[in-house]
Amino acid sequence: MRSLFKRLPNNKTTKKTMSKSKIAIVIGREYATRVHKKSFFVMTILMPILFVAFLTVPIIIGKTSVSETKIAVLDATGLYANLFENTKAYTFVPTQQSLEELKALGKDNEEGYAAVLEIRSDLLQDPTAITLYGYKQIPPGVAEHINDEMNVIGVSNAKSAGVKDGIIVDIEAAAAAIKTAISQAEEKAGISIGLVNVGLPANLLQIEPTQGMIPVTSDSKEITDTDVENVVRSALTKSMTPDREVITFIPEEFVVDGFQGIRDPRGMMGIRLEMRGLLYTGPRTILHNLRKTVERAGVQLENVIISPLAMTKSILNEGEREFGATVIDMGGGQTTVASVKGQELQYTNIYQEGGDYVTKDISKVLKTSQKLAESLKFNYGSAYVPEAGTESFQVEVIGEIEPVEVTEKYLAEIISARIQHIFEQIKRDLDRRHLLELPGGIVIIGGAAILPGVVELAQEVFGVNVKLYVPNQIGIRNPAFAHVISLSEYAGNLTDVDMLAQVAVHGDEQLRHRPVSFERPAQSVPRFEPQPADEIPEEPVQEVPVASADMPNQEPKTGITDRMRNLIGKMFD
Repeated sequence: MRSLFKRLPNNKTTKKTMSKSKIAIVIGREYATRVHKKSFFVMTILMPILFVAFLTVPIIIGKTSVSETKIAVLDATGLYANLFENTKAYTFVPTQQSLEELKALGKDNEEGYAAVLEIRSDLLQDPTAITLYGYKQIPPGVAEHINDEMNVIGVSNAKSAGVKDGIIVDIEAAAAAIKTAISQAEEKAGISIGLVNVGLPANLLQIEPTQGMIPVTSDSKEITDTDVENVVRSALTKSMTPDREVITFIPEEFVVDGFQGIRDPRGMMGIRLEMRGLLYTGPRTILHNLRKTVERAGVQLENVIISPLAMTKSILNEGEREFGATVIDMGGGQTTVASVKGQELQYTNIYQEGGDYVTKDISKVLKTSQKLAESLKFNYGSAYVPEAGTESFQVEVIGEIEPVEVTEKYLAEIISARIQHIFEQIKRDLDRRHLLELPGGIVIIGGAAILPGVVELAQEVFGVNVKLYVPNQIGIRNPAFAHVISLSEYAGNLTDVDMLAQVAVHGDEQLRHRPVSFERPAQSVPRFEPQPADEIPEEPVQEVPVASADMPNQEPKTGITDRMRNLIGKMFD
């Protein structure tokens, strides 16, 4: 007989199962007990709110403290305290208290100062004579803000003289105008000016791509400053005709043993050093007269800067210079146009009409003095007729006993006619070269651009995006100063390599004046052929002879071959 047995479960397994069941029961009971408590509901709702509060309250406190940051300015020079403009982050408070008195106030001072900016009286002689003190700590970002604000220490503006079409025609008159401007700037800035940077217009400018190559001869094969100068000199050996002179040279790229795209080769090792760049040349006579004028003014010429280069680099941003844009500088006596694309100057031109012609038009039409016409232009004038008002004002007219009433709209029609004429000339030249298609549009600067309605009129004429550029520097936030600011910024931003290139160019007169080898014609920036404008009386000017007595002797007579080469070269000038 066979019996059946039921197998019982393992004892250890049974105990383990029972133990887990008891733990689950305890957890469930504890959870149910706590859930029914009021503290659980309160903390469940309050914890997210408290968490958010812990994150946001410090940020709010930080923003509040930044907005209330007050800086006491102790200026012993009396020149800079009023230059600092208050912002949402910082408030600058000029004070006559001594530094000891300000320090004695302590961190809990009643005035609420967070820091003290001390400018000592010897700042002009010692650039480090400026100190920022913090009661607790230096407020974050205030030092950078102060450095950005202190950039212009004196501004002057003198009427141009001895200049016609952007070229010096009367050295004495031009030198006197420079002296006046420098004297005013020295008085306002409290310093003595000995070096100046001069802007050269685009008249008769030529641009030629060039390149040079030298072997690295040092034992270490490490490229030095001397190598950079030598490779620039090697590019100048076939630069120009004897009647032209190098204005500036801009290195674009260095190549070391075949490796391209190098901006600064110094410190690298190599056997062969190559360089590619752009050579800007102009007539020697113009440059000679420029240097002579600066010399007569009693200052030294530090840099001759091509104005269109400086304008486009300072006024346009990186994207506009890359994809293309046009700058129009509406000065008093002339209007300058410069187009850039791919970081290079594509076109430049000068039109012999500017804001002074608008003044003369007003004077001629209304039969009033030019001084009064200038005042009417800026006080009541507009360049865009549809936006001109209907109000009238009285004008003293020559030959009339009683003043004559003139409406703002009629004045706008006079102004608009001249400015529209200038814009239409520019438009024809830009259209011819497809430069109105540049995505950056047009940027307008200059004293004549201050007139209301200039941007609107330009948009109507050109049919592209137009904007007015206003400098950001304290005290000179005016489009009239954009040009001169661009010259200063250009000179200040020259790299070490750029300076070495200038040393190589201007340090060897023989290389600068060496005749060119006419293997190919130079690429010339198109020059403006003067178009007849409306006849306006001009002040007589005294022309300076083209051949200056101080210039070097001319080259001896050349043979037939050389004359033919020169003839061919001049055809492309």
